[in-house]
Formats: sequence, C-alpha cells, structure tokens
Amino acid sequence: MRKLILLTALLTLSVGLWAQNTEPNPLPTPENNQIVYRTSDHQKITLNNPNYFGVAYNDANSVYYQEADYGVVSFDGDITTIGDWAFANRTTLTAVVWPSTVTSIGQEAFNGCTNLSSVNLQEGITGIGQEAFAGCAGMEELTIPSTVTSIGNYAFTKWTSLTKLTVKAGSIGQDAFADCTNLSTIDLQESVTSIGNYAFQGCAGMEELTIPSTVTSIGNYAFKEWTSLTKLTVKAGSIGVQAFADCTNLSSITLQEGVTSIGIRAFAGCVGGAEIIIPSTVNTIETQAFYGLQGLTKLIVKAGSIGERAFADCTNLSSITLQEGVTSIGIRAFAGCVGGAEIIIPSTVNTIETQAFYGLQGLTKLIVKAEGIGESAFQNCTNLSSVDLQGVTSIGQGAFNSCTNLSSVDLQGITSIGQMAFSNCNSIKELTIPSTVTSFGFSAFNDCISLTKLTVKSKNVAQAAFQNCTNLSSVDLQGVTMIEFGAFQNCTALTELIISNTVSTIGGMAFANCTALTELSFLNAVSTIDGGAFSNCSNVTSVTFLAYVVVNNAFGSVGTAESPVALKLPSTWLASDKPVDSATPWHGGYFNCEYADPVKEFLGEMGEPCEDCPSIEVTKGDKTVKLYNPEKVEFKKE
Repeated sequence: MRKLILLTALLTLSVGLWAQNTEPNPLPTPENNQIVYRTSDHQKITLNNPNYFGVAYNDANSVYYQEADYGVVSFDGDITTIGDWAFANRTTLTAVVWPSTVTSIGQEAFNGCTNLSSVNLQEGITGIGQEAFAGCAGMEELTIPSTVTSIGNYAFTKWTSLTKLTVKAGSIGQDAFADCTNLSTIDLQESVTSIGNYAFQGCAGMEELTIPSTVTSIGNYAFKEWTSLTKLTVKAGSIGVQAFADCTNLSSITLQEGVTSIGIRAFAGCVGGAEIIIPSTVNTIETQAFYGLQGLTKLIVKAGSIGERAFADCTNLSSITLQEGVTSIGIRAFAGCVGGAEIIIPSTVNTIETQAFYGLQGLTKLIVKAEGIGESAFQNCTNLSSVDLQGVTSIGQGAFNSCTNLSSVDLQGITSIGQMAFSNCNSIKELTIPSTVTSFGFSAFNDCISLTKLTVKSKNVAQAAFQNCTNLSSVDLQGVTMIEFGAFQNCTALTELIISNTVSTIGGMAFANCTALTELSFLNAVSTIDGGAFSNCSNVTSVTFLAYVVVNNAFGSVGTAESPVALKLPSTWLASDKPVDSATPWHGGYFNCEYADPVKEFLGEMGEPCEDCPSIEVTKGDKTVKLYNPEKVEFKKE
C-alpha cells in the first residue's frame, strides 16, 4: 500500500513538472548586436536579406542553444533596424526579442510567420513597416509604444488571436489591424495622429469607442460593420467614406468641436443617436453621410454644407435646427424625414437644392432667410401652412408644389417665381404678385383651387400661371403688359376682370372657359388678342373696344346666332376687319355690332371739347384710357 501511495505521488509530481515545463522560459535580453528568438523545431534560422540591417551579419557567429531552447543572431555592430523581409515566412518562429537600440521594423520583416506569438515592441521604436507582422499568429494583447510615429499598411492584419490593443501614438496605416477578428478592446490614446483606410474593418469591435482629439483623419471604411459598437465619440478630424457605415447597433454618436468633415455614407446603415449635433468646425457633410438613421429624432447643424441625401430617410427625424453657419443644403438632403414643426433656413445658406425638404409631413411653419429656394425644395410638405420668405429673391420650379395646407404667402421682394412653384397649393385664398417679379414661370399657381382674389403687378402673367384656379373671382392686373397663353384658362368663377391700360397682348386661351365673365372692355393700349383668348366664355353679354385691336379668332363660342353678344367698336375700326352682320361669326363669336364712340360711353356725358389732341389720357374711377390721335374727344373737367 505504501508503494502504491509513493508511486501515485511520483506520478503527480512528474505530471506537474511536465505541465510547468511546457511553458517556455522568457527569452534573455539581447545585447545591442543581437536578436534572440525561439523556434518550434528548435533549429537555427538564417536571415533573409541581411544587408537590410545596416550592419554586417555573420551567420557563422549565429547559434541555436538547444538546451536553453533559443537562438541568437549576431551582428558586427549595434543594430537599429530589423530589415525588410528579415524573418519573412519563417513558419517555425514562435518568439523574438531585439535590443533597445532598434528603432524601426522593416517592410514584411515578419510577414507570414504563422506561429509567431510573442514580440517585444518597446519604447524607442519609431516606425513599423508595411506588412511587418501580417499573417502572424499574434498575441492576445499588444501595445504600440508612444515613440511610434507610423504603423505601416497591413502591419498587423489578420492577427486572429489579438483581443486587446493599445495604441499610444502615431499614424495607423491602411488595413493595419484589419481582419483581427477577435479584437474587441481598443484604446486609442492622445497622440494617435491618423487612422488609415480599412484600418480596423473586419474586427470584432467593442461597445464604446473614442477617437482622440489628436487624430486629423479617420480613413475610408476604417470601422465599417462594427456591429457590436453602440457608443461613439469623435473628438476631432475628418471622417472618411463609410468610416462607420453599417455599425448596425450604433445608437449614440457624439461629434465634438474639432471634427472637420463627414464623408460619404460615413454613418449610413447605423441606428443613430436620438440626438446628433454637427459642430461648428465641420465644413462639409457629404452625400448620404447619415442616410437612413432610424433612431435619429433631433438634429442640430451648426455649420457646413449639407450634401445630397445627407439625412434622407431618417424617418423619425422630427426636430431640425439649422444654425447660422450652414452654407448649403443639397439635393434631397432631408427627403423622407418627418421634419420639425418649424424649420428656419439661416441667411448663411447660399443654395437650397432640388427636393431638399421634399415631403416633410411634420413641417408646419417655415422661415427662409436665404436668397434662393431650389427646384421642388419643399414639394409635398402637405402640412406646411405658414411660409415667411424673409430674404428670398428667387423661388425655383415646383418649390412649394402640392403644399396643400399653405394658406398664405407674402412675395414682396421676390424677383423670380419658377414653373409650378405653388401649383396645387389648395389653401391659398388671396395673393399679390409684386412689381419686383421679373421672371414668372409656367403654371406657377395653377390648380390653386381656393384662390379667390388676385392682384398682379408684374409685367407679365406667365403661361397657364393661374390655370384651373376654379374659385378665382377677382383679378386686378396693375402694370401688366402681357397675359400669356392659358394664363387664366378654366377660372370658372372669374366675374371681375380689371385689365389696366398697360396691357398690350392677351395670349391665346388666356381666359378660355371663364364661364362667369359677363362683360369685357378692352382699353386702347391692347394691341393683340390671340386665338381662343376668350373662347367658351359662354356668359359674356357685351364686348367693348375703345380702339382698334388685332383680334385673332379670340371669341370662339361667345354668343350664338340666336343670341348674339353686344359688340361695340369705335368708328375708326378697320373696314377690312368689321363684322358683316350678326348672323356671321366674327373671330369665333356671334355679335350684334354697334359702331359708335365707345369712349364717350365709357367716360360718361361729354364736356368741353378738345380738338386735334395728339394724345390724351383720361381716368374714370380706377380705369384709365389713353387715346392716340382721337378725331374728337370731349370730357368733363374736374
């Protein structure tokens, strides 16, 4: 029994000693002219490219100590560099140490050393070359010392055993730690200067990450698809293309003063924080930078240009604050968002691009201090009811198209109104087009079905400008010289039409189908009335001309042979253009013609005579008649 106990004790001790001996002893500290290493096959390694070390290498002086289980590479002098490709593809290499005199590790120095799991990166090293340790087994923990100024491209890529990384300083190259699939703890300390493209893509990532204030740039795709990342703080630098894209659980984003730009799709595909503040140091927010952030509800932008679709389809974004310092708002920048109840566009904005705020259903009040509003910028904002255009001079095509709750708009100071700018704005009831408007687009206010009263002071009324405004009953044209094709077509409620003496041309179909009109009077300044201008104005009972006018088949379906309309023409009307009789259509209509002096009837009882006046201007109430070379005009003196 004693023998059995003793045997068991000896076996236990032996197993314990064997287990203890499986852990290799630490490698000894090398001399300044030595590199110390260990291999899995306990054999000496002959270095590749020995000339890259800068000092002579004598393989005869190198040795592997079998009993101590390590090898020593000796040089003729102190070494400062681990040369390019020095140990590349040495698959038996498991550990290596070098003297403190070494300051740089060359390109691919240990590339392909698939079993290398122990290296010493001590203070004093300044540079780590491209692919220096790529494809190595790696260690669980790695610290880049504070003396390092650069970490080369792919330097530590595919270190699958690496779980914890501390980078104290330097620039991190492209793909430097890419595909370190178990890397879940990263500490980037102040003095890190830049993070290269794809630097950490394919890593496991962690829940919280802080980019220090010393970083000037975060490269493209640097942290893409870090699905474990939930909280991010960026203290400075430019953020590259898709740098944090598809970090699908990223729900807290803090961008501090010092961040300078945000790249294309930088945060696209993230959840997004409930609130994001773009700091005043940002110059540009690129295309789709925050596209589709479903968690984003509140946004404050302090500065910069906002790129195309930058915040598009952030479907829960319900509060948008744009501060002085924002310079431009790109195409569809906020399209598909809910939009805040009130949005103020600051005066620093130079351009509001096409469909910038398209379809914001939550927007009810808008104040624009910028000069120009782009094409369809606020189209289909169907709950927008109040617009204050404080600094605007130009309104683009379709800018407010189908803003069906917009009830009023003040256009004072506006110089340009684009095509269909306010088309289908069904709640506008009264409107004045100021004299400052010099460009008036096609169908600018067509289908504004609640519009009842209109005053136009601009020089022209654009083609189809008020077409289908079916409740428009009063139109006052002050200073207008041209009414273009179809301008008031289908305005079926129009009963009062005041055409100033400045109107010279009435375009084709201009008042077609205005079935509520009953009387038409054309002052002397009108020179041309084009085809169909008053066609189908079926309730007109009288038409009066105060001077000869070129009429081009303008009265189709006005009157009938059985019920002709009263027509009053001046006696000076050209004989070649006189109607023959009431049974014959005249310019599309049927009329009972009376040749008289409509001026006298228009002005009232005659007063003291004025003979051979070259021209005379007479006002009656709010109507003014300017007569050229009248044969004889008599009027009352006031």
